[in-house]
Amino acid sequence: MKINKRNLRILFDKVTIEKRVEEMAIELSNKFENKKPIFIRGFKWEFYICFRFIKKS
Repeated sequence: MKINKRNLRILFDKVTIEKRVEEMAIELSNKFENKKPIFIRGFKWEFYICFRFIKKS
């Protein structure tokens, strides 16, 4: 997820950013049932979500 320069005018506070990233992680894990997010990291307006594969039982 990249936030372009136009959106940089709107400064989100830390809580809002964390909430949005958490919601995005939940959406992604719902789309990919065999993957679960193991950590979420934000750096300079770019967010990285790392997934690991879960074996379906």
